[in-house]
Amino acid sequence: MPLFRRDMFSFALLGSCLLTSLSCLSESQGSGIEHVLARVRIAYGPAITGELKSFDVAGAYLYPARGQSWHPQQVDIEKYYLRIAYDLESGGLYREMRQDGNDGVQPMASIFKGDDAWNIMPREKTWGEVVGVNAADIIARAGSSTDTLLARELLLAEDAATRLESAFFRGRPHDRVLIRSTEGLERTLWIDSVSGLITRMTRESAYSSVDYQFSEHFDVDGTMTAGSVTVSNADGLQYVSMCRDARFNQSLQPELFRVPDDYVREGEELFDAKPVINRFSDQVFHVGQSFGYSLFIASSDGLVAVGATAGLAQRLQIYRETTGDQQPLRFVVVTHHHQDHVVGVRDVTELETALVTVGENQPVLQATASSELSYLIVNDELTLGEGDNRIDVYDIQSPHASSNLVVHVPSIGLIFQADHYGDSYADTVPLATANTVDLAASLEKLGLQFSSVVTSHYPRVYSRKEFVESARDYVPYISPVSSSACVISVD
Repeated sequence: MPLFRRDMFSFALLGSCLLTSLSCLSESQGSGIEHVLARVRIAYGPAITGELKSFDVAGAYLYPARGQSWHPQQVDIEKYYLRIAYDLESGGLYREMRQDGNDGVQPMASIFKGDDAWNIMPREKTWGEVVGVNAADIIARAGSSTDTLLARELLLAEDAATRLESAFFRGRPHDRVLIRSTEGLERTLWIDSVSGLITRMTRESAYSSVDYQFSEHFDVDGTMTAGSVTVSNADGLQYVSMCRDARFNQSLQPELFRVPDDYVREGEELFDAKPVINRFSDQVFHVGQSFGYSLFIASSDGLVAVGATAGLAQRLQIYRETTGDQQPLRFVVVTHHHQDHVVGVRDVTELETALVTVGENQPVLQATASSELSYLIVNDELTLGEGDNRIDVYDIQSPHASSNLVVHVPSIGLIFQADHYGDSYADTVPLATANTVDLAASLEKLGLQFSSVVTSHYPRVYSRKEFVESARDYVPYISPVSSSACVISVD
């Protein structure tokens, strides 16, 4: 299929642009917004402003270091699949997501139908209520990431569009148009002055900026859409598509909007509105709230905190109020380099605390902190304290990160780990991931004796039996062929 829709209008403008880029920009700037809209209407096809009954957009993306700290030797490339299908007539909305990283495939889908909304978990074959997400936000995301839907929004609300100064992008002249949604969201569309196709959308706010770039447009039943999208923000490149597909006004499969019959309701989730304090001995406490937990050990070498997720200072204060232990925090064990596990070091930069980590993580930690840090480097293993208050720190490798520090408290048989085991449910046994299997193998190889496992993200204390059986029963999730990336099944 041709990359761009060609017509006599575009050829005529292209000829004038070839004479001089500056004159092209000048002519485009003076032609008025109605001419810009005419080019968009011709480029995307007459059906774009007709009745929209449904859309179904799917894509597979590469996320470089998604959600992780950026480090030259630690670039965690993750694949991500997203499908959003919306039936405007019935109001049914389906969103499917699959993360495919080193630690395996993590699938989830959400269904919205009227006042009802469910999350469905294919690995667990469970369903539950949707919390913290609404259909309008998902539809808006689909609209922002799909140039065809942006073009439709522009043409149907042209009175709300404002012509901006023209500019060059990718070496070609572009008309820029500001559009405002009914919710007040402002976005700038970059429209190729020759083809009339949207090649870029930028959005600025007081808190963030985002830049969508569209390319490789193709024809879908008479309507143009971009086959490639790249998204960046103030932190740099966020994701780039490997493939994309889109369908408009196709009949959507009714089962998309129903919970599968063989799925069961998920267990009760833990919502820790108040801090949770797990006491293992007079010297060892697991403290936290929400999505951040740390282990505190009053060792003979001083007070040690394990886990540096956000809120470390608050957890330290809770520990002190609970135990009366006011000794300085001597060490903080940073489990691994991912961003959500290093932000807590900002809380201890003024406490003269040494960070226990591996050498290659120092640049990440220093970039996170506001002042110079001191370090205690782990080379395979490290011991702090002695006797009943001794803790052993081990560096293990797993799919999750090149280095993961796991803490063992021999006197009470306790393991602290991050991101390798656990979930938010109150009483079910968590399903293992590839991370769990690697952690179990490492603990067995080290010959560590333990009876309990705790984590950096959840309040539950898991038994050795639960952990070992989860790892033993692990089965990798295989995505069904019907939901392969960029293949949309239609009736």
